[in-house]
Amino acid sequence: NPSIYSWDTTTVPNSNDYELRVIATDDTSLTGTGYVSQFTIGPNSPTVNITAPVDGGIINGIYTITWAASDPDQAVNTLDVLIEYRYNGTSWTTLFSSTNNPGSYLWDTTILSDANDYRLRVTVTDDNSQSGIDTIDQFTVDNPSAPNVAIIQPLQGAIWSGVRDVSWTAADLEQASSTLDILLQYRCCG
Repeated sequence: NPSIYSWDTTTVPNSNDYELRVIATDDTSLTGTGYVSQFTIGPNSPTVNITAPVDGGIINGIYTITWAASDPDQAVNTLDVLIEYRYNGTSWTTLFSSTNNPGSYLWDTTILSDANDYRLRVTVTDDNSQSGIDTIDQFTVDNPSAPNVAIIQPLQGAIWSGVRDVSWTAADLEQASSTLDILLQYRCCG
């Protein structure tokens, strides 16, 4: 029946020359010994946790990506950071790369296609080339688009008099045309 002792190896120095011995003593003072002659502790890998966006979330506009990183061997602001995204089965695209970890990044999502299958990956790497990775597996980029309006009547250069019908089309990707607020304005003489 195996026994377990949880040893926090972050409390001891990194070395490739550790030995470990476990000694068991019975009621008659007889002992048995288990021994490992060489193993390595460290360097410790950094960890990262994306705090925004969240799985299943919806983002748009200028959006702040945030993450929290830690490394027992190195100051977190000195970790290298790489942010990548993908959607619609595409390959990972580098969004941001830096040799200093700022903990946040402003992402202009208005230049992206709207989709509900975006993924985001943040990788932090320490000076020992150890890495920590966190991934958001699904979120939506949904940037509101302005209605598209086209004037049908009057035509450019037309001459009107009397009572005339002004006509137009207005369409919106997120809202029914019949529910749009319409404001008709005119200006005369410069």
